[in-house]
Amino acid sequence: MGRLCSVARGGRAVVLGMGWLVLVRTLPACSANTSACDRAAGLVGQAKLAEAADAYAAAQRKNDRRCAREGLQRVTKLQADALTEVAKGHAAEAASDLAGAKIGVRGCLEDR
Repeated sequence: MGRLCSVARGGRAVVLGMGWLVLVRTLPACSANTSACDRAAGLVGQAKLAEAADAYAAAQRKNDRRCAREGLQRVTKLQADALTEVAKGHAAEAASDLAGAKIGVRGCLEDR
């Protein structure tokens, strides 16, 4: 009976070990896209929009399409908003409207 129990325990250990190996091997693949999107979101928070767009594009290549698509849409909107505010500031500056130029630049810096 003692030998049978030790064989059963050994078999259980092998099954648990194999389960652990499968888990350890698959978790990085599952979390890689999430971490790529998390990294990209962090770059957006730091106003590093070009780097964030690159990170979202890389996540998209790793088949995390939803996260990447939404992230890229957010980045392009932020970039467009920033360019719009800069254009408003330039137009105000060209019209010698210093207060308007400051408002445009401030809007560009604050809209994140």
